[in-house]
Amino acid sequence: RGLLRGAPGGGPEGAMLLHCCCVSEAPGETPWREISPKPSVLTVAEGADFDATECPTFCLELKAEEARGDLFGTLLFNDGEVLEVLAVRDGTVVAAYNESAPTEWRLQPGDFVLETNDIAGDPTRMLAEWRDQSRVMCTVCRPRRFTVAIRRCGALGIAVVHGHPTKGSTLVVDQIGQGAVAEWNAANPDRAIHPLDRIVVVNGRSGTPSVLKEALLTSGSVVTLTLARGPKL
Repeated sequence: RGLLRGAPGGGPEGAMLLHCCCVSEAPGETPWREISPKPSVLTVAEGADFDATECPTFCLELKAEEARGDLFGTLLFNDGEVLEVLAVRDGTVVAAYNESAPTEWRLQPGDFVLETNDIAGDPTRMLAEWRDQSRVMCTVCRPRRFTVAIRRCGALGIAVVHGHPTKGSTLVVDQIGQGAVAEWNAANPDRAIHPLDRIVVVNGRSGTPSVLKEALLTSGSVVTLTLARGPKL
């Protein structure tokens, strides 16, 4: 999936289902538009079925006077399927957009960019649009969260990667091998952990990827993970 190539810089059919002409050029129109329920931090209740297709999704438009190669003031991570927002810098185009947008439609770390300028399923080309264009129209997903509690007597059996050690607030599940996570998945297929899921909380600890890694390494016999997952692409 090319996770490691995604240094900071939906399947095509699934993502295109979310495509809409979401921003009007008419005077007074706002540069955002809701597609599905209002974005917020949504956590699936313990024991409930997890359906990532219910992720809140919205469109936004960003404009700059000229293309400056600064990704409109964001730090983005290419995970091979989508772009994850790792950070938003102050005093930038995105920061100005966020000041004008309703809270639930602001672009924030942890959001997934599913489509950019009619390009979906190719995050390398999407990233080039953010870098090289002065205007981007994007479909953004705020991933749903779910929590699992895994008992283990040995290794968890997962490999994780991240886009930046001190920016962002997630670890990306890269591979799942033999261990407690694989055993959990076999016993709980409706709440299984998948590659490209984001780990956002470990035993109550959240923070940068470095903080999350430390929490994983120092976890005991029970590991409680809160994960985020976007729509299946």
